Amino acid sequence: KMLIPQVQRHHIMNGSMIHIQHEWLNNDLLEAVPFPSFILGSDGFITQVNDLNHRLFGRRLLDFHFTLVFHTSDIIEVFEESLKTNRRQTVRWHTNQADAKSVYDILISPIDSSSFLVTFIDVTQNVLAKQLRRDFVGNVSHELKTPLTSILGFLETIQGAARHISED
Repeated sequence: KMLIPQVQRHHIMNGSMIHIQHEWLNNDLLEAVPFPSFILGSDGFITQVNDLNHRLFGRRLLDFHFTLVFHTSDIIEVFEESLKTNRRQTVRWHTNQADAKSVYDILISPIDSSSFLVTFIDVTQNVLAKQLRRDFVGNVSHELKTPLTSILGFLETIQGAARHISED
């Protein structure tokens, strides 16, 4: 088992300094997360990565800064906002990782004031199902409108012609 040390932090409460020592986190905890995940330090560097994350990216991300992993400005902005505010953020990521078009919701969740759990939830099938549903409704709607338009046109023609026919 590989143990990962966490940085020591000092907090000041009621005028006195309290030293908080985080215990060593077992890397198995991150491996237990059922989604590709990594731990991001408040400096923006990736400090821990689980195996599912290695499969998603196909490369080792440990010690990379998040801006070297994500090149899209909207994703970088969400990461920066989360680091600045220490609040949970979610952003959608469209990617061609692993030679396939995929869509992920990236959840950036603060663990404490100096680290964040970044989790990748694959929502590709949900996005495709919604698109399929929209396409189906659009096609059905079009197919129903086409015969109704023809019938309405035919009825208008008959009604118009009927006015000009005398009752001989």
